[in-house]
Amino acid sequence: MSKVLVVDTGTTNIKAGVVDEKGRILGFHRKKLTLKKDRKGKAEHSLSQLWESFRDVSRRAGEGFNSSIRLVVITGYQFGFLPVDRRGNPLMGMITLEDTRSRVIMREIRETWDWEKIYHRTGCPPIFLYTLPRIFWLKKFYPEIYKETRWFLGSKDYLLYRILGKPFTEPSLASATQLFNIHTLEWDEEILDLVSLDQEKLPAIVSSEEILGEIPSGVRKEMGLKEKVYLLPGVYDGGALCIGMGGGKEKVGICNLGTSAMLRVPHPKPVLDTTGKMKFQTYYLCSNMWLAGGAINNGGLVLEWWKEIFRRNTTDLLKEAENVPPGSEGVFFLPFLTGERDPAMGEIVSGVIFGIRNYHTTGHLVRSSLEGIAYLLLLIKKSLEENGVILEEVRVGGGGAKSSLWIEILADALNLPVRKSEIEEPALVGEAILGYIALGVYSNIKEAFSHMIRKEELIIPDKKRSEVYKRKSSFFLYLLERMEEIYREAERGTVT
Repeated sequence: MSKVLVVDTGTTNIKAGVVDEKGRILGFHRKKLTLKKDRKGKAEHSLSQLWESFRDVSRRAGEGFNSSIRLVVITGYQFGFLPVDRRGNPLMGMITLEDTRSRVIMREIRETWDWEKIYHRTGCPPIFLYTLPRIFWLKKFYPEIYKETRWFLGSKDYLLYRILGKPFTEPSLASATQLFNIHTLEWDEEILDLVSLDQEKLPAIVSSEEILGEIPSGVRKEMGLKEKVYLLPGVYDGGALCIGMGGGKEKVGICNLGTSAMLRVPHPKPVLDTTGKMKFQTYYLCSNMWLAGGAINNGGLVLEWWKEIFRRNTTDLLKEAENVPPGSEGVFFLPFLTGERDPAMGEIVSGVIFGIRNYHTTGHLVRSSLEGIAYLLLLIKKSLEENGVILEEVRVGGGGAKSSLWIEILADALNLPVRKSEIEEPALVGEAILGYIALGVYSNIKEAFSHMIRKEELIIPDKKRSEVYKRKSSFFLYLLERMEEIYREAERGTVT
């Protein structure tokens, strides 16, 4: 049987796995990616390291299966931003979702652009992470780079370009540029006019579910593949999780606890926030499905930060947090270490610890961080419910799903049954589902899901703990609302 090789480019790691038609990961390799950071908000991937790591994980994961791999599927993070010149040479590093430099232009564009119109056309609220504001930022602060740019590419777009020599993207990634119309599934000329951008500077949009072409022999050899192999664009990493954990089923929320975190729900049509607050996004997934919901910048990276601060490993930190009662005995943590995706003030927020006393411990700080992330996901859930999108269950994946404490907190805070994914790499399996459909092994996602994914045990929320979190989340929201003016004062420079 032909095998599928899936490569997943994340913010922290790049990984590859050979997945068979039963959803089993036969070969796997992971490699850490280095983020180049500075105090100004820079957070970039090196393109040479990215390409070298892509080749390396492909070779290592595929060892022993080289002759049976017939299809490669690529997934990756949204919000990657890279200008390249006419020869495809990078003009800077790959900007990632942790990069906050473009937030400096948000006040200006908030006051000049019609954001209600932008939101209703693109499904994207006014957040500094999207390609649209980043192009404006580049044009304003780095005009020499903007002038030399032939194409603007995302992380997966760049890999597709390196493989095939032509710039391509697919709808689930294009949906997170703020340049893509979620109703027509094409680049939106009216939005492009906001930054006087020629559509020719964007990659061609191709289907995520149709084979794009054969991988050239030179690249194939670099990847360690021996036979003729084809390339499938696939969907973005969060979309792959939604397929691998939920099979695109309505009313089943998909939560990823990775470097960032998300809560999204598949829906048969685009859903927008009718309250005027633009509290969630809608992206196109595939197979006439959209993903309504939201994501937060600061998920597992908060735990990584605590590891660096306390010089302790994650296991020990979580054990200390387990000894702290729900609600962290009055400690609240606004986990905004790298800004946030809140449309009202995402670019100006920073982390805040509230309620700290001399009897609080490391465990209180860590647990309050996990609870703060859960409260933010709860706000997304409430916004979806206000707009008629109901959740009956949540399925959780990502590195954070390995923590039973975090899963318990999430179930209790959301007051929903949570099904933890026991699949080590659900995004890889989700992309493989699309791969085996493209190869003709299965006819659709539902059929492939039934053969490749097994159901896992539900974690039922505890009534008493849910009541605690109901009260605590109300105060968390109160605190967040009161902090808005303080954040704005800080932005105006009155506290520096």
